[in-house]
Amino acid sequence: MTLPNKLTLTRIALTPLFVTALVIGGRWWWSVALLLGLAAAVTDLIDGSLARKHDAGSAFGEFADPLADKLFVLSALVAFSVVDYTPGSPVVPFWLTLIVLWRELIVTGLRAYAAHRRRSVPASRLGKAKTLLQMTAVLAIVALLALRAHLVTTDALWSTAFDQACRIGYLVLLGLAVLQSLVSSVDYLIRARDLLHTGAAGDEDR
Repeated sequence: MTLPNKLTLTRIALTPLFVTALVIGGRWWWSVALLLGLAAAVTDLIDGSLARKHDAGSAFGEFADPLADKLFVLSALVAFSVVDYTPGSPVVPFWLTLIVLWRELIVTGLRAYAAHRRRSVPASRLGKAKTLLQMTAVLAIVALLALRAHLVTTDALWSTAFDQACRIGYLVLLGLAVLQSLVSSVDYLIRARDLLHTGAAGDEDR
């Protein structure tokens, strides 16, 4: 197994640890979650650059690398939807998580179908930008949760207005990531239209 693929599997292995730390919560566990999230992001950067530099791409890597990213982001969003930012108000509204979930299910389904037909629909720049935005949003939220918990529990200055501004800021960033997800999914469907057309024609000929 190539080093890029090992890094991808490492990212998958880090995901449940990251989510566990998020759900347990508290200033120290959120700090642990931030470190695990940064480690996952680093593996994502390194495995892609290594695969390109050494031409070590593979069919497994082409499918597993984006899948690892999706698992990490979706797991984080689900955790954010069950962890309270303030009592009774989750860090991320569940409807935002649901939009991303449906998008990823559709695209992953198309990727699996393409692999079944021995075809490839490589990730586009829009898709890579989507992943970058999502990972940035997730890490920014975890960093804010950790910082907020440390400052509030040590009775440092953390005004209500600043708290609300921070929440609006990360929700805007996440909203941009969700919008980019929808745009990239449309692009993916357009690029996969030939595959879908030939698949449907093949089914009709049976």
